[in-house]
Amino acid sequence: KKALGEGHPDYAYSLNDMAQIHLAKGEYAQAASLFRRALDIRKSTIGTSHNNYSGGLNDLALAYELMGDLATAESFYQEALEIKQKAGAEGSREYAQNLYNLAGLHLRNGSHREAEGECRQALEISFRLLNLTTDVQSERQQLAALQATRSFLDRYIDIGIRSSGSASDVCKWVLAWKGLALTRQRAIRAVADRPDLAPLLAELERTVTRLAAISYAAASAAQATARSNEIARLSSKKEEWENQLAAASQQYRASKKGVGPQDVFAAIPEGAALVDYLQCWSLEKHEAASQRWKEGLVAFVVRGNGSVQLVDLGPIQPIREAIATWRRDQGASNASREASR
Repeated sequence: KKALGEGHPDYAYSLNDMAQIHLAKGEYAQAASLFRRALDIRKSTIGTSHNNYSGGLNDLALAYELMGDLATAESFYQEALEIKQKAGAEGSREYAQNLYNLAGLHLRNGSHREAEGECRQALEISFRLLNLTTDVQSERQQLAALQATRSFLDRYIDIGIRSSGSASDVCKWVLAWKGLALTRQRAIRAVADRPDLAPLLAELERTVTRLAAISYAAASAAQATARSNEIARLSSKKEEWENQLAAASQQYRASKKGVGPQDVFAAIPEGAALVDYLQCWSLEKHEAASQRWKEGLVAFVVRGNGSVQLVDLGPIQPIREAIATWRRDQGASNASREASR
């Protein structure tokens, strides 16, 4: 403040950071006040069409949501989305996060249909970004990127349980999430030891690096057309290099295909079922001003005829406690035998 003045963008960032601390402490009114001050500075310095301004709106919306003012929060979320749309940033991580937050608001007020659509769109964007970069990432980077999208997947599962939505659709996204790092590593290894394919792989890496930089970068409405054209051009080049690698390597071609629900259905013997367990987080309370989360366990019961059931098995803590009890003597005591049951 002393060095730069209260009208400087860096001062706005500091206000925003302080607001995030108040938000984490549950001091929502104080957070909202600071978010508003930061937003006013951004409005006067970078304007209302910039992606950073829309990010501030998203933060302010969350504060109002946690205060229980869902109508005001929804209006700010929608305004933030509109700014990103005008800037051509519908495919950005920030846009997906905005949709995720709006889906959470609609989940709280019981608008499950809207929440499902918004969360599905957020998943589509996040997976598109994952597929954009994973071909040139290490396994560690791929797993970290997958973990960053996990909250989106958990919310979609939560919505599916509460709205009795399509279990098959939810299962499709879980399969894609589980298998992404493995299939991409197989694809990379299929061509990494081929000296004749090294130039193609290098071209793919350069194209993906440039494409990711543009896709993840913030932009304003004035840059929307140029940004969109460059993304389209680089996406076309990426597809070209991938097609050439696929034509030269059967392993690469097979690995890129991945595994979908139909492949799983076909692998299940007649009269059998696959029971696939997944730990996930969900909102324990859905009142407007509550952010209490719980870790639970769900199961997908999948049959070869394409039937998929999503079963909520409840909180995972009792299961963890039962496992710990059983491990003490592995069934030798009454407590251990009860825990195993």
